[in-house]
Amino acid sequence: MDNLIGYIIGIPILLFAAYLILAIPYSTVVKPLYLKTKKYKSNKSDSQFIKENFDNLIDYWAGVFEGTIKLEDGSKFNDNTIYNPKYLKYSKKYLEIASISAAKNAKNKKIYYAFRTGYMWFANFNENVKDKIVNPTQDVQEVMDKYNYGEDPKMLNKMISELAKLPQDEKKSNKIFSTILKTKLAYLKKFDDLTTK
Repeated sequence: MDNLIGYIIGIPILLFAAYLILAIPYSTVVKPLYLKTKKYKSNKSDSQFIKENFDNLIDYWAGVFEGTIKLEDGSKFNDNTIYNPKYLKYSKKYLEIASISAAKNAKNKKIYYAFRTGYMWFANFNENVKDKIVNPTQDVQEVMDKYNYGEDPKMLNKMISELAKLPQDEKKSNKIFSTILKTKLAYLKKFDDLTTK
């Protein structure tokens, strides 16, 4: 229980420290996650919920970033998109705490690093985003997937035509990608800090 309280109190502090360390600049596309992170109060119902639903939380989160479980709007998670956490079935806070707890109790390094990678994907869920921010490179990926990467020669021209019609905003794409990358790095640092103490 003391560890859980420590996580809940320590998360906002670590987020702010990660911001200062990495000097993440404000973006006109996405405000960094760290400055407006809500402070969660620890209460018995939160810890009880996590304890009672621990396996479900871990399985759900793994399924989301693996693409086997869809988000609440029916779409698959894409690491080029920043989502509001409303697209998650469970509270992001609960998912994060369960992931940290599972990593701390991992029996070997392979499992630990799997949780570390999974924890990084929390960077794609931000309370400051009203709905979704889709990186234009995601549109390219969706068209390529739709036409199975041009495997069928008959569909190749349709794929090329559809790709040519996509908006070309390289500056916006780079800004979104940079923001996501910096946030993921901060989440990795946060994970390392929380699991090595």
